Amino acid sequence: NSTNSTNSTNSTNSTNMGSDDTNKLLSPRSGGVDTTAAGVGGAKKDAAFRLFLLFMMTAQNSSVVLVTRYTRAGVDPTNLYVINDLVMITEIGKLVMAAALEHNTTNGQLIRSIRENIFERPL
Repeated sequence: NSTNSTNSTNSTNSTNMGSDDTNKLLSPRSGGVDTTAAGVGGAKKDAAFRLFLLFMMTAQNSSVVLVTRYTRAGVDPTNLYVINDLVMITEIGKLVMAAALEHNTTNGQLIRSIRENIFERPL
């Protein structure tokens, strides 16, 4: 039964494909991923970028915890900084990192990306 449903799905996909999609080879094994030569390279690049993002998020969150513990350990409670200051600095750091990654992803078109994805598409 699973083969029949897969075949019917593939026939539905092939009949709904437009002229732009004729070069894409979509198979059940690829999970709908473009398996052409350009698509495979793009998929590898996308996977590497996702791993980089995962690493950056893990490093950022770990560093916040470690810096907070280190800077607050052994300090007299009257001399401790307000935790809201740390949260503000952390969020500014995230904004800068996100802007840098978006700038890299859009090949230097950060302002255009912000305009198209934020200002022109409000919730």
